Amino acid sequence: MQESNRAKILQQESEFYVSVESHNRGAKECPKHCRRLKRLRAILHEFRNRKHITRSDLPMHIGASKKGAGRDFGLVRISLPNLQEPVNENTFHFILACERLR
Repeated sequence: MQESNRAKILQQESEFYVSVESHNRGAKECPKHCRRLKRLRAILHEFRNRKHITRSDLPMHIGASKKGAGRDFGLVRISLPNLQEPVNENTFHFILACERLR
């Protein structure tokens, strides 16, 4: 086993379980999450500042950005405008859910 890995051995009754965790994997995952969140934030800002986007088109565009963001989309809370309101910076809000971010 490499020095950058951690292992735990658990015994339950007559069986042994080995849990191995790689330190390098965690260091690799963080930049991926940051890149995806940065890209998602830029896309949502673009939606908010677009002049010709309607409230009915907004969920379709958000769904497309959700596919690109993957699991990181769950870290963003989005507040949509009401049906009669236009899409602008006063009615369309989003925020990063920091308590869910590791």
